[in-house]
Amino acid sequence: MQAPHDVAFPMEPGLYSLCWRTIGGEEWYEDACLGPNYVRLAAFVKNVATSGGRTTRTVFGPESSYFSISPSGYSWQNLPPALQDDIHSGIKTRRPTTVALGVQGAYVVLYDDGSVSLDLRGQYPLVDSLLRNTQESSRRRGIVYLALNPFLPGEYYAVYGDGSTSWNLPTAWSQNVTTVSQMLAQETAAPPAYVTHIAASAPHTHGCLCPNPSRSTHIPSPASCTHPSTGAQGQLAGGPHDGVKGRGGT
Repeated sequence: MQAPHDVAFPMEPGLYSLCWRTIGGEEWYEDACLGPNYVRLAAFVKNVATSGGRTTRTVFGPESSYFSISPSGYSWQNLPPALQDDIHSGIKTRRPTTVALGVQGAYVVLYDDGSVSLDLRGQYPLVDSLLRNTQESSRRRGIVYLALNPFLPGEYYAVYGDGSTSWNLPTAWSQNVTTVSQMLAQETAAPPAYVTHIAASAPHTHGCLCPNPSRSTHIPSPASCTHPSTGAQGQLAGGPHDGVKGRGGT
């Protein structure tokens, strides 16, 4: 694998979604390891890939929810009602660039006009502070990517437009997270994404490993679409864990 375009793991164990470029420059996608709860996403991944594109920033959350981005559109299911309404209401004037899904229906959505909508349900106080510190965000060229841990409250990973990062994750992950963050800092060349306003939604009530390589599908001709976003892709993967939390950044 030369370059993974999109790697994401549902909360159910053993499932994943994957699009990548091989060392030989061939484009491949994997849509057969998502299980019965994500039939819609599997079809979306396949349709996008066979049309010469690729999914990016696919994210999973509780209740078999997900959100996925492509050059031609979006796919989602089981999103918190307020998040879905927010996306629908502004789709003609702004487009989501990152959606983060967390515990108890918490969410954050970053838009291409620099605006942010969120309802963190009181579960991610550090993220709330991060997003509301617009002066620091502007200094670091805006937040271009954000992931919430959908298994545990409080944990997150964020990437700024200048390639710097911020996180609150278990200390056992620190070395790997730091290594990845340093790589992002070297590779990121994102345009400014200044936060212009934050809209906080009112609280609302709402309720296979794939060992057979033949299931991976080769796209005959390399995709020629423009990647719609920059920075890290996917989402926090892994299940509940115990351990000391470690905050960090680059």
